[in-house]
Amino acid sequence: MKVVIKPIEDRVVIEPIVREKMKIGEIIIPKMESNVLGTVFACGPGKETYTDGRLITMEVKKGDTVIYGRGVGAPIVLGEQKLVMMRQSDIIAILEEIPDLVDTKVGK
Repeated sequence: MKVVIKPIEDRVVIEPIVREKMKIGEIIIPKMESNVLGTVFACGPGKETYTDGRLITMEVKKGDTVIYGRGVGAPIVLGEQKLVMMRQSDIIAILEEIPDLVDTKVGK
């Protein structure tokens, strides 16, 4: 049976990208401990405001590569896949140009 995750409100499911090094141009940067890269696996529709019920739409979408803080969110395991669920506000940035990742392992 295939499990489908459908986050509610402004929640996002991220598949972490684990890397030993990151290469930007000719510079190789060792594994950074403060922030984490990941790919958006699924996201909710957005969150309604409490004052007038307007929907605050999501800025991220499935497939975006994002940076989020280490230790943020709740870990989820689906079979062999390791994911993290968090609120959109826990995401620091969306990467538009993805740096070369050396020794990349997705979701391990």
